[in-house]
Amino acid sequence: MKKIILILSCICSSFFLMAQEKTTNKEIGIAFSNLDEFGITFRIGSEKSLWRFNTILVSEVEYNYSLDEYKSTDGDFNCGLKIGREYRKSVTENLELRYGTDISFRFSNSNYEYDSETDDSNDYNRETKYYIPGVNIVLGFNYILKNNFILGAEILPSINYYKRIDKYDYPNNNVENIKNKTSYFKYNLSNSSAVLSLVYRF
Repeated sequence: MKKIILILSCICSSFFLMAQEKTTNKEIGIAFSNLDEFGITFRIGSEKSLWRFNTILVSEVEYNYSLDEYKSTDGDFNCGLKIGREYRKSVTENLELRYGTDISFRFSNSNYEYDSETDDSNDYNRETKYYIPGVNIVLGFNYILKNNFILGAEILPSINYYKRIDKYDYPNNNVENIKNKTSYFKYNLSNSSAVLSLVYRF
Protein backbone atom coordinates (compact mmCIF):
# COMPACT_ATOMS: atom_id res chain seq x y z
CA MET A 1 0.00 0.00 0.00
CA LYS A 2 2.86 2.37 0.84
CA LYS A 3 4.44 1.73 -2.58
CA ILE A 4 1.18 2.54 -4.37
CA ILE A 5 0.81 5.81 -2.40
CA LEU A 6 4.42 6.74 -3.21
CA ILE A 7 3.92 6.10 -6.95
CA LEU A 8 0.69 8.11 -7.02
CA SER A 9 2.39 10.95 -5.15
CA CYS A 10 5.22 11.06 -7.70
CA ILE A 11 2.75 11.12 -10.61
CA CYS A 12 0.70 13.90 -9.00
CA SER A 13 3.86 15.90 -8.34
CA SER A 14 4.88 15.51 -11.98
CA PHE A 15 1.55 16.83 -13.22
CA PHE A 16 1.72 19.72 -10.75
CA LEU A 17 5.16 20.74 -12.01
CA MET A 18 4.00 20.38 -15.60
CA ALA A 19 1.04 22.66 -14.93
CA GLN A 20 3.34 25.35 -13.50
CA GLU A 21 5.61 25.66 -16.52
CA LYS A 22 4.83 27.52 -19.71
CA THR A 23 3.51 25.14 -22.36
CA THR A 24 4.38 26.03 -25.96
CA ASN A 25 4.68 22.60 -27.59
CA LYS A 26 2.31 19.67 -27.81
CA GLU A 27 3.17 16.59 -29.86
CA ILE A 28 1.33 13.36 -30.55
CA GLY A 29 2.25 10.47 -32.81
CA ILE A 30 3.22 6.86 -33.30
CA ALA A 31 6.39 5.18 -32.07
CA PHE A 32 7.63 1.75 -33.07
CA SER A 33 10.51 -0.57 -32.27
CA ASN A 34 11.84 -3.45 -34.41
CA LEU A 35 8.85 -2.94 -36.74
CA ASP A 36 6.76 -5.27 -34.56
CA GLU A 37 5.95 -3.21 -31.47
CA PHE A 38 3.86 -0.06 -31.76
CA GLY A 39 2.64 2.57 -29.36
CA ILE A 40 1.33 6.10 -28.93
CA THR A 41 3.62 8.93 -27.82
CA PHE A 42 2.49 12.26 -26.37
CA ARG A 43 4.81 15.10 -25.34
CA ILE A 44 4.03 18.45 -23.77
CA GLY A 45 6.19 21.34 -22.58
CA SER A 46 8.42 24.12 -23.83
CA GLU A 47 10.74 24.17 -26.83
CA LYS A 48 13.68 23.01 -24.70
CA SER A 49 12.08 20.54 -22.27
CA LEU A 50 9.01 18.33 -22.47
CA TRP A 51 7.22 15.65 -20.49
CA ARG A 52 6.97 12.31 -22.32
CA PHE A 53 4.12 9.79 -22.15
CA ASN A 54 4.55 6.61 -24.16
CA THR A 55 2.29 3.59 -24.32
CA ILE A 56 2.90 0.14 -25.69
CA LEU A 57 -0.32 -0.73 -27.42
CA VAL A 58 -2.12 -3.74 -26.05
CA SER A 59 -1.30 -6.73 -28.21
CA GLU A 60 -2.77 -10.20 -28.12
CA VAL A 61 -1.54 -13.04 -30.28
CA GLU A 62 -2.63 -16.69 -30.36
CA TYR A 63 -0.80 -19.59 -31.99
CA ASN A 64 -2.10 -23.09 -32.61
CA TYR A 65 0.08 -26.13 -33.28
CA SER A 66 -0.96 -29.65 -34.19
CA LEU A 67 1.12 -32.81 -34.62
CA ASP A 68 0.34 -36.53 -34.56
CA GLU A 69 1.26 -36.86 -30.89
CA TYR A 70 -0.06 -33.60 -29.45
CA LYS A 71 -1.69 -30.24 -30.09
CA SER A 72 -1.08 -26.98 -28.28
CA THR A 73 -2.30 -23.40 -28.04
CA ASP A 74 -0.04 -20.49 -27.12
CA GLY A 75 -1.32 -16.96 -26.49
CA ASP A 76 0.41 -13.71 -25.47
CA PHE A 77 -0.85 -10.39 -24.10
CA ASN A 78 1.33 -7.26 -23.58
CA CYS A 79 0.86 -3.66 -22.48
CA GLY A 80 3.03 -0.96 -20.96
CA LEU A 81 3.52 2.69 -20.07
CA LYS A 82 6.52 5.04 -19.89
CA ILE A 83 6.60 8.50 -18.31
CA GLY A 84 9.64 10.73 -18.49
CA ARG A 85 11.31 14.02 -19.23
CA GLU A 86 13.33 14.98 -22.29
CA TYR A 87 15.46 17.99 -23.12
CA ARG A 88 16.26 19.36 -26.56
CA LYS A 89 19.09 21.32 -28.10
CA SER A 90 19.07 22.73 -31.61
CA VAL A 91 21.88 21.42 -33.86
CA THR A 92 20.77 22.93 -37.17
CA GLU A 93 17.57 24.59 -38.35
CA ASN A 94 15.76 21.27 -38.80
CA LEU A 95 17.74 19.01 -36.46
CA GLU A 96 17.42 18.67 -32.68
CA LEU A 97 19.34 16.66 -30.11
CA ARG A 98 17.17 14.88 -27.53
CA TYR A 99 18.17 13.45 -24.15
CA GLY A 100 16.43 12.55 -20.91
CA THR A 101 15.08 9.69 -18.79
CA ASP A 102 11.92 7.57 -18.46
CA ILE A 103 10.41 5.39 -15.78
CA SER A 104 8.42 2.46 -17.14
CA PHE A 105 6.14 -0.40 -16.26
CA ARG A 106 5.22 -3.32 -18.47
CA PHE A 107 2.92 -6.29 -18.00
CA SER A 108 2.99 -9.49 -20.01
CA ASN A 109 0.76 -12.54 -19.75
CA SER A 110 1.01 -15.76 -21.75
CA ASN A 111 -1.00 -18.98 -21.68
CA TYR A 112 0.12 -22.34 -23.01
CA GLU A 113 -2.11 -25.42 -23.29
CA TYR A 114 -0.64 -28.83 -24.07
CA ASP A 115 -3.01 -31.62 -25.12
CA SER A 116 -1.42 -35.03 -25.62
CA GLU A 117 -3.09 -37.31 -28.15
CA THR A 118 -1.56 -40.46 -26.62
CA ASP A 119 -1.52 -39.91 -22.85
CA ASP A 120 -4.03 -37.63 -21.11
CA SER A 121 -1.96 -37.65 -17.94
CA ASN A 122 0.59 -35.48 -19.73
CA ASP A 123 -1.90 -32.70 -20.45
CA TYR A 124 -1.15 -29.41 -18.71
CA ASN A 125 -1.84 -25.67 -18.77
CA ARG A 126 0.79 -23.05 -18.01
CA GLU A 127 0.20 -19.36 -17.33
CA THR A 128 3.21 -17.04 -17.21
CA LYS A 129 3.05 -13.45 -15.97
CA TYR A 130 5.78 -10.81 -16.08
CA TYR A 131 5.79 -7.60 -14.04
CA ILE A 132 8.56 -5.32 -15.35
CA PRO A 133 9.30 -1.90 -13.82
CA GLY A 134 12.36 -0.09 -15.12
CA VAL A 135 14.32 3.06 -15.90
CA ASN A 136 15.83 4.08 -19.23
CA ILE A 137 18.02 6.84 -20.64
CA VAL A 138 16.84 8.74 -23.74
CA LEU A 139 19.40 9.61 -26.44
CA GLY A 140 18.22 10.67 -29.88
CA PHE A 141 17.47 13.21 -32.59
CA ASN A 142 14.49 14.95 -34.17
CA TYR A 143 14.34 15.91 -37.82
CA ILE A 144 11.67 18.54 -38.40
CA LEU A 145 9.70 17.98 -41.59
CA LYS A 146 7.21 20.27 -43.28
CA ASN A 147 3.73 20.98 -41.92
CA ASN A 148 4.80 20.46 -38.26
CA PHE A 149 5.64 16.79 -38.64
CA ILE A 150 8.71 15.44 -36.83
CA LEU A 151 10.65 12.27 -37.57
CA GLY A 152 12.43 11.04 -34.44
CA ALA A 153 14.99 8.37 -33.62
CA GLU A 154 16.23 7.42 -30.17
CA ILE A 155 17.99 4.67 -28.28
CA LEU A 156 16.88 3.74 -24.78
CA PRO A 157 19.56 1.98 -22.72
CA SER A 158 17.69 0.58 -19.76
CA ILE A 159 17.71 -1.44 -16.58
CA ASN A 160 14.60 -3.44 -15.72
CA TYR A 161 13.49 -5.60 -12.84
CA TYR A 162 11.67 -8.75 -13.97
CA LYS A 163 9.28 -10.61 -11.71
CA ARG A 164 8.05 -13.85 -13.31
CA ILE A 165 5.27 -16.07 -12.01
CA ASP A 166 4.54 -19.46 -13.62
CA LYS A 167 1.39 -21.36 -12.70
CA TYR A 168 0.87 -24.96 -13.80
CA ASP A 169 -2.34 -27.00 -13.83
CA TYR A 170 -2.58 -30.71 -14.64
CA PRO A 171 -6.33 -31.20 -15.13
CA ASN A 172 -6.24 -34.99 -15.54
CA ASN A 173 -4.06 -35.53 -12.48
CA ASN A 174 -6.09 -33.34 -10.10
CA VAL A 175 -3.06 -31.12 -9.62
CA GLU A 176 -3.70 -27.37 -9.69
CA ASN A 177 -1.92 -24.11 -9.01
CA ILE A 178 1.70 -25.19 -8.85
CA LYS A 179 3.54 -21.86 -8.77
CA ASN A 180 7.13 -20.95 -9.49
CA LYS A 181 8.42 -17.43 -8.88
CA THR A 182 11.65 -15.92 -10.16
CA SER A 183 13.02 -12.39 -10.26
CA TYR A 184 16.08 -10.78 -11.80
CA PHE A 185 17.54 -7.57 -13.23
CA LYS A 186 18.24 -7.14 -16.93
CA TYR A 187 20.31 -4.50 -18.70
CA ASN A 188 19.49 -3.59 -22.29
CA LEU A 189 22.23 -1.87 -24.28
CA SER A 190 21.58 -3.43 -27.70
CA ASN A 191 20.09 -1.91 -30.86
CA SER A 192 16.79 -3.62 -29.99
CA SER A 193 16.14 -0.64 -27.69
CA ALA A 194 16.05 1.75 -30.69
CA VAL A 195 12.73 3.53 -31.29
CA LEU A 196 11.50 5.48 -34.33
CA SER A 197 8.64 7.93 -34.14
CA LEU A 198 6.51 10.12 -36.37
CA VAL A 199 4.72 12.89 -34.48
CA TYR A 200 2.66 15.98 -35.22
CA ARG A 201 3.38 19.21 -33.34
CA PHE A 202 0.44 21.49 -32.56
